[in-house]
Order: sequence, then C-alpha cells, then structure tokens
Amino acid sequence: MVSTDIFLEIDLEDAAPGMTLAQAVFDEAGVCLMASGSVLSDKSIQALKKRGTHVVQIVAPVSDEKREAVLAASLARLDELFMHSKDSLPNRKLFESLLRYRRETMS
Repeated sequence: MVSTDIFLEIDLEDAAPGMTLAQAVFDEAGVCLMASGSVLSDKSIQALKKRGTHVVQIVAPVSDEKREAVLAASLARLDELFMHSKDSLPNRKLFESLLRYRRETMS
C-alpha cells in the first residue's frame, strides 16, 4: 500500500521518539527551538516540555484510501458551501479555484 504524509497536531505528552516535526517549534519569544523536519528524541521532548511547549505538528503517514476519502469529503463540503451561489460568475470562479487547489494539495 502506497502512503503519503499528512500533518497532525498532537499534545507533546503524546509525542514519541522518532516522530518527525512537520513545522518548526517556537517559544513564546519567537525563538526557534526545533526546525521543521527534526526528528524527536526523548531528550528533545523533555527539553520542549521544559520550555513550555504543549503541542507539536508531526508528519504522519496516511494510506491512499484514507487520503482519497478525505479529498472526497473536502470536495463534497465545497459543493455544499457553494450550492446556492454557483450561478454568480465570481463565486463560480472561486469554487473552481478551490476545487483545483484541493485536488492539487491532497493528491
């Protein structure tokens, strides 16, 4: 089964060594504590806790089937949001742009 990656925000308490950060972690002063792509270790998790970090975004694999289900739900939601306004040309163009964006970023 081929997989792709998604980003998940998790509590630092649920983080485990070996997880990869999807986004950099900053402290309250804006100082970068860990860069995007860094792999968490026991030591780095403890250091982040000491610096007051409560959540991190990690890279998580997802199956193609799950990704397709998420994409289908996202497209259905867009269709629902625009169901009464597709007759307006600007709204139609926005709808088509959002569909294209969703397909490109979730495929």
